[in-house]
Amino acid sequence: HKFYFTKRRFKDHFANLPVEIVRISTFLMEITLSGNAFLARMERAALAPLKALVPWGGSHLVVVLRKAQVTR
Repeated sequence: HKFYFTKRRFKDHFANLPVEIVRISTFLMEITLSGNAFLARMERAALAPLKALVPWGGSHLVVVLRKAQVTR
């Protein structure tokens, strides 16, 4: 994948688009300190040891979107 999305980062990324988040589910372990790419890499590195205990953690983000209603 090109992007590492946490729930917060996903919502931020799609905030200005004409879509509505119907449902968002995750098994992600997230700290989400910043939207900064370097800090995001540091976050993933800090959480990496936890993947041995919770192998599915950090790998599933399921989102249902729908087109937002356009009012004219």
